Amino acid sequence: MVRVADRARRRQDRDARGERSGRRLPGRSRGFDRPSSGPPAAGRRAHRAALPVVTAPEDDELLSRYREGDSSAFDDIVDRHERRVFAIALRICRHQEDARDVTQEVFVTALRALTSFRGDAQLSTWLHRVAVNASLDLVRKRQRREGPGLDEVGEQTDPAPGPEASAIDSVRAREVHRALGRIAIEHRTVIVLHDLQGLDYAEVAATLEVPVGTVKSRLHRARLALARELGHLKEAEPSGDPEPLR
Repeated sequence: MVRVADRARRRQDRDARGERSGRRLPGRSRGFDRPSSGPPAAGRRAHRAALPVVTAPEDDELLSRYREGDSSAFDDIVDRHERRVFAIALRICRHQEDARDVTQEVFVTALRALTSFRGDAQLSTWLHRVAVNASLDLVRKRQRREGPGLDEVGEQTDPAPGPEASAIDSVRAREVHRALGRIAIEHRTVIVLHDLQGLDYAEVAATLEVPVGTVKSRLHRARLALARELGHLKEAEPSGDPEPLR
């Protein structure tokens, strides 16, 4: 199957030629699953263990290399950020194929924009912002087309625990995942970024382009709404701060 970086390049080439990207990309699905290369997973782990530890390049270094014409730097940027971009998209969109589409769109956008990226925000923040905006656009379009009641967990959705699994068991993770689909999209988004993906208040504020105070108040309301949806959780007092998910 084809790497997401290669798909982004192909998508950019098609768009430059004025072609529409209506067909599925090669592979089992519209996703961006990477090809299996080299030894099996266990062998790769053993091989990696034998290699010297090398510090991964920082985003600034990768951007500099990319601007100097090193196309492999874009692959490294994708490797560094695609897992979290996909996780954000999945938790907001709640369907795997939608999340794959959003992830591909994020890196297509990055491929077009990185040469002129001014660095007003960290690269990670900018990528998260693009992921959130693309996810919200997709959810709202689906709700207009199908109605808000259909934004429930379906068979397409991955119910398995994500980054929050270390704090809550798989049963509660599934309940939380379902409940997230029943709260307002702006509440879902702030919980995904702060409680599930571990961004701090300042990072969430930068991603959503709102003040930190807005993030805090929105998160407070979001946790209350989620607690009501979960039902069995004790609802926080109005003057208190509801329990975070992580």
